[in-house]
Amino acid sequence: MTLLSLENLSVLRGQCPVVDDITLSVQAGELIGLIGPNGAGKTTLMRAALGLVPHRGQSSLTRIPAAQRAKQAAWIPQMREIAWGLSVRDVVGLGRSPYGPVRRDDPKTQAALDQLGLTNFADRIAVQLSGGEQARVLIARALAQDTPIIMADEPTASLDPASQLTTLQTFAQLAAGGHGIMVSLHDLGLAARYCHKLALLHRGRLVAFGPPASVLTPANLRDVFMIDAHFEHTDQGLIFQPLNVIPPAGQKGAE
Repeated sequence: MTLLSLENLSVLRGQCPVVDDITLSVQAGELIGLIGPNGAGKTTLMRAALGLVPHRGQSSLTRIPAAQRAKQAAWIPQMREIAWGLSVRDVVGLGRSPYGPVRRDDPKTQAALDQLGLTNFADRIAVQLSGGEQARVLIARALAQDTPIIMADEPTASLDPASQLTTLQTFAQLAAGGHGIMVSLHDLGLAARYCHKLALLHRGRLVAFGPPASVLTPANLRDVFMIDAHFEHTDQGLIFQPLNVIPPAGQKGAE
């Protein structure tokens, strides 16, 4: 079942395309990793898909009213500092607002707190937590929203290794339960291990879309990221480790 479809989606900055004619879809049960260098258009693509920035082309989400959209897709933005003097439970509970008055005892709020290991933090003031802990709170808020689609912009940024793994495992579990998940990631190792498919963006265009092994090819790594890497299938899943920077053609490497 297709949960999100993008058709010839483009976003212009002046006359310059930041996202350039992208077509792809997210199916129920898929965890899609959006990868690419800084400035490739990953954040803009997701914001356009949600109808948060003007765009050309089509996103299936923007065909429905905004109130209904909030029941279809949850958004975890890249800037995740909390500015409200609310308890962790109340911040997470805001994810329930599309469904009516928020109840402090809402079971989906409690389930989200449990999933992100935040139950012991529930009564603490969210702004008093560390940056990484606040990031987990906002991920929990998106889980409490209980939407078919979750879109997250660099959800593992500022998290320690254990929390990064927990976050990707949570998204993988949600996908296994029928959700469609799209996350932008800079950690290609996490992307290779947990994502069913990767969408590789470069200069606003979709360079490759498919299983990690078909996207993280030596040619794509060289041409898009200017690196080479070790890539191995193991009993623990795919292992991907960047090894070296490849200088641009005609430029000598460091002595």
